[in-house]
Amino acid sequence: MIFDLAVSLFFSLPPSYPNAMGEDLLRKCGIDPSYDIVTTWQQKRSRLELPRIEELSNIIEEALRDDMKIPISKWLFKRFLDNDFNNRCTVADVGIIFKDGFRGSTHGRYEDGYHFFWDNNIRSLLERLVPMGRAIRNTSQSMSILNMRPDFGFIHSKVCPFRGEEKSDLNGENPRSELRDKLVWTYGDVPYVLGYYANGAKVTYVTITHPVTGSGKPNIVTLADSDLRRRRDRIINIKRIINISSLIEPITHAIGWREATEFLPIMRNDKTIVVGGTGIKKEYTDKTYAMRDYRISKLRSVYRALAAIKVPNVDRLSHSFCDLKHGAVAYLVPRGMDVKPSNARKMLEALACILEALVVMHKGAKPIYHRDIRWPNVIRQPGDMKPSRWFLIDWDDATSLPTKAAKHLDQSNHAPEVFQNNHGGEVDIWSVEQLMRETHILALSKDIKAAGRWMQRRKYRPTAEDALKTINDLLVIEKAREEVEEQDEDEEADED
Repeated sequence: MIFDLAVSLFFSLPPSYPNAMGEDLLRKCGIDPSYDIVTTWQQKRSRLELPRIEELSNIIEEALRDDMKIPISKWLFKRFLDNDFNNRCTVADVGIIFKDGFRGSTHGRYEDGYHFFWDNNIRSLLERLVPMGRAIRNTSQSMSILNMRPDFGFIHSKVCPFRGEEKSDLNGENPRSELRDKLVWTYGDVPYVLGYYANGAKVTYVTITHPVTGSGKPNIVTLADSDLRRRRDRIINIKRIINISSLIEPITHAIGWREATEFLPIMRNDKTIVVGGTGIKKEYTDKTYAMRDYRISKLRSVYRALAAIKVPNVDRLSHSFCDLKHGAVAYLVPRGMDVKPSNARKMLEALACILEALVVMHKGAKPIYHRDIRWPNVIRQPGDMKPSRWFLIDWDDATSLPTKAAKHLDQSNHAPEVFQNNHGGEVDIWSVEQLMRETHILALSKDIKAAGRWMQRRKYRPTAEDALKTINDLLVIEKAREEVEEQDEDEEADED
C-alpha cells in the first residue's frame, strides 16, 4: 500500500502543489517535493515526428534514463521491495521508475468499482504529462450513448488520439472488439491512433491502425500487457504512460485541424451537438417543449422527403425522440470527416457531390432547399475512396415552397435572396460557389474561377444540372493535369 499511497499522492497533487501541506505529505512518503519530475518527463520524451507502427512496441517499453526517475529515500525504496510470490517486486523492478535519493490495488469486481483504479493508473498520469489534453469518461449505461463514445478518451487539439474500453472481470463483453466497433476512421492518412482495453486490472495497450481497405474497420495491434494487481506491473505501467504521452502531440499534429471536438458537447444557442464514435447526437434545447417538438417533427419530415426521392450524398436520421423526460434528441449517421479539400481536384469532387444532391432536391412539385450549405455542413466520407466522396448534413434550415426569409442566417456567407420571401434553388447554387471561395486554395485555374463567378451571378444563375455538368468537365481536366504532373515527377526521379 505504501507504493500506491506515494504514487497516488504524487500524481494527484495539482501542478501548483508546492505548499506546506503538500510538501509535508510528500516528505513523509520519502519523496523530494522540490523535484519537478513531470516537467523532466515532458521535455525528455517530447517528439516532433510520428514514429512508424513497427517502432511503437519498443517506444512504450523504452527505459527511463536515470535523470528521469523519481528520487525517493532509501527507506521508501526498500519498502517497495516485496518477496511475496504473487506480488514479487525486485530492486530492478523498483528501479524502473524510482532511484535512490531524497527525493496496486484491489477494487470491487463491478465496472464502477474499477473507475478510480483505471483513472489512478492511466488518466491522472496522462493529465499531468499532457496538460493541454482533457480526459473524458463515458459513464452512461444507455446503449445508444455507449455506441457513440469510448469508455475513456483523451482529447487533444479537438481529436482523440488515445482511447480506452473497459470492462470488469465479471463482464462477458469484449473490450478489444469495442475499440474497433465504436470507431469510424476519420483520421485520413494517419497510420494509427493509440488506446488500451481493460478487463478488470488487466490492461493491454494497443495501436488502432488505419483500415487496410476502403471504409472498413480499423485493426487492433497489441503493444504491451499489464496486470495492475501486481506492484511490478504498476511500476512498468508508469513508464509506459510516460512514453505514450510523448506520442500524443505528434498524432494530433498528423491528424490536423478539425471543426468540431470529438465527444465533447458543442453548445449553440438552440442545440447541443456531440460528435460520437460512429455518428452524431443532436439535442434541441429550446425553452419550450412545443418548439422542441416542432423541430424534431420538422427534422423527421425533411429526412422522410429526402429518402422518398432518393437524394444521394446526404446523411440519415437513425432515430429520434422527444418527450419531457429525455428531451428532444436526434441521432444522425454516418459520421464523417469535417475537413476541407486540400487541393483543386478534391474541391471539385466535393462540389460535384453536393450538386448531385441538389439536382434531385430541386426537382418536382415539392423541391427541397437546404439554404445553409457551408463547409461545416459538408462532410467527407471516411476511407480512401477515389474519387473522394462528400455528403451534406444539418437540415435544420431546409424548406420547400413557399419559402420564407431566413433572417437569422449570416449575411456574410449566404445568398442575398435567402433573406427575402419566395426564394428558390438559386440560394443553394450561390452557396456552392461560396464553398469554392472558402477553401482558400490558391492554385485554381481561370476556368474554375470563372465557373464560380457564374454560380454567384446576381441574375440567371445556372441550375444544379448545368452547374454539375460544368464542374464534372472541370474535374476531368484537373485529373488529367494531375496525371501529367505525376508522370513528369516520375521521369525526373528516374533521371536522378
